[in-house]
Amino acid sequence: MRLVVVILMSCFFIACSNSGRKQFSARIDNNNQFSILQGSTDSTSTIIRLTYPKFFDLKYTITDEKKNSVPVSHVKHYEKENNEFRVTHLFIDNLSPQKQYELSVQAQGVKWSDKRLFRTLPKNKEQLRILVASCMSDTYNEIGNEIWPKAFAHDPDIVFLTGDNLYADVYSGVYIGKQIEMTPIHLWNRHVDHAMKMKIYRMKKLTPTLVTWDDHDYGVNDGDKSYKFKHVSKNIFHIFFPTKENAWLSKGPGVGHSFRYMKTNFLFLDARSFRDSKANKDGYHFGKKQREWITKQMKNDKLKMNWLISGDQFYGGYHKFESFEGLHPKEFLKFRKDLAKLGEKNLFLSGDRHLVEVMKIKDDVLGKETLEYTVSGVHTKMYSGSLDYSPNPRRVDGFDGKPNYAIFDIITEENDFLVNFKAYSLSGKEIDRKDKF
Repeated sequence: MRLVVVILMSCFFIACSNSGRKQFSARIDNNNQFSILQGSTDSTSTIIRLTYPKFFDLKYTITDEKKNSVPVSHVKHYEKENNEFRVTHLFIDNLSPQKQYELSVQAQGVKWSDKRLFRTLPKNKEQLRILVASCMSDTYNEIGNEIWPKAFAHDPDIVFLTGDNLYADVYSGVYIGKQIEMTPIHLWNRHVDHAMKMKIYRMKKLTPTLVTWDDHDYGVNDGDKSYKFKHVSKNIFHIFFPTKENAWLSKGPGVGHSFRYMKTNFLFLDARSFRDSKANKDGYHFGKKQREWITKQMKNDKLKMNWLISGDQFYGGYHKFESFEGLHPKEFLKFRKDLAKLGEKNLFLSGDRHLVEVMKIKDDVLGKETLEYTVSGVHTKMYSGSLDYSPNPRRVDGFDGKPNYAIFDIITEENDFLVNFKAYSLSGKEIDRKDKF
């Protein structure tokens, strides 16, 4: 009898042990996707960023729709001694905008494999669909897991991430910025945390993504040019959000860059690296060098529309939080005068405020009526009643208290631009407006 009991107990433990192994294996099989982002892209080239454990022996292939192999023109790896993850950039040329490609990634010896689809952007396009989002906190990742698939279901041509794309100074919901120095080691580790958790990097179909930063991914809450690690922070940012110059994109000061497409100049501005202290009301918001670069970029007869894109608001003088108008009013006046001299049509796009707001700008200095769109809080802490708390006479639409993203459909008609702006929460569409410029 004792022998029978021993045999039965042995079988039980073996079964549990095997069951455990099977469950563990299944868990790995369900979480074997790499963190992958498609960066700056033109009609024939793109750059793809992968993040994964650095002990992996990685094999990757790219094929077109007919299963023809497509070579990778250049590969670059990045890693840190104190962190167990590696970032790899794949540079791919000689692509066709008429084709869809498949990236297949396999880690040798482990059960990690992944496949993603991607395209380049066509040369001639009369309608562009842009997905815009900002303020992505991994503390609220359960919201991100729900909202990103909804956002990408709109099938955008391109993605704009406009700041606070991660919260380096927040960990597990706790603000640690005052207790821990935002060193390069900490910044790298938090970028890895973000890359490996976010659902945005798990989409089956990759989408070209252009990015600028705000204070929380810069490294310091309300940070300005005095941040001593700003140059290292910029390098890390470009590793995880790769921006490569191509036929349509040129780099500017800091993390700024200009993307020229569909007779439109999308100017992604760096509102942190060159910013004077908030105590200096006579100071610069974008810095003298970047201001000169902005003016130079806008002097182009072939471009009929400029989008000025910043992490914090331009026309935000109505509230106590950060904005160009509120922090540096004298320079803001000069900035508007310069825009008026250039004479082009201008639109403003911003984040930071953890709400959605549309402002109609009737600016005597600019000389033209325009709009500023603020889209902020795809998954972060939200504040119900924010719009009522800060009344704004320029506001023509908006909502607060809900995680959000926006879809812009831009249509060109000779010299006119139609902008269809739709803002969404988890519940569905909250704003739908059409404006002509």
